[in-house]
Amino acid sequence: MSENLKLLESILKAEDSCSNAGTINAANYPSKNMNNFFGYGNLNGKYWFVGQEENGDCEYIDSIRLKWNGIDEIMDICESNPNSEYLKPGARLVRTWSRLIRIVLAYLSCLNQDNNVNKEIIREIQTRFFGRKEYQICSMNLLSEPIPPRSKGNNEIKIIPERLEKIKKMVEKFNPEFVIFYAWKYIYQIKDNLKNFGINLECEKDKKFCWGKFNNSIIIICHHAASSNKNQYFEEIGKFAKQKFLEINKNL
Repeated sequence: MSENLKLLESILKAEDSCSNAGTINAANYPSKNMNNFFGYGNLNGKYWFVGQEENGDCEYIDSIRLKWNGIDEIMDICESNPNSEYLKPGARLVRTWSRLIRIVLAYLSCLNQDNNVNKEIIREIQTRFFGRKEYQICSMNLLSEPIPPRSKGNNEIKIIPERLEKIKKMVEKFNPEFVIFYAWKYIYQIKDNLKNFGINLECEKDKKFCWGKFNNSIIIICHHAASSNKNQYFEEIGKFAKQKFLEINKNL
């Protein structure tokens, strides 16, 4: 293992692991309502990502439901899909995950002078640290299941306000350094609901993302990590998040 990777591992290693925020009514167990399932990783992690929806068909969602205990809001990504080819040594990079990892590396100032990063470092983070219960990167979804096709222009999803309220409670409880919604598709619904919770977001028009703060956490909405935006777009988000986090927490 390279010295750089050893250093990153020590930075990304979490002091504590938590998968339960207490938002699920235990009286409903074991109904395993997937609207109570949010994703993968460690709620005590510093770096939270919230995508649009769980990727996969009904069979895949059912396989997650079988492995999920119905009580914890998140689980270790390897527990949901232990045989995934993307979690094995030497795995092919997943476009979405690799962009999110670039955000983290930029946030940690781990890019070189040319704003480049060794792809092998990204690969190691993807296969060993991303969405894992002992590390800092938490990967969640705004929606727990794929949404059926809707008529053009109808992007209002009824479950989003409830899911956002639970995410807000989790942020309030665990206080991550940043929460990045890469769910531009639902930007207006996210912004309106967060505003109802007292979280106001400003749009950085030249940067193509919106941001705000909640307690000590930076909140950002950006384009999907699998979009046509270049790697630089996501790296700039990481740098911006770190700048704003330091600004609002300078007296801590």
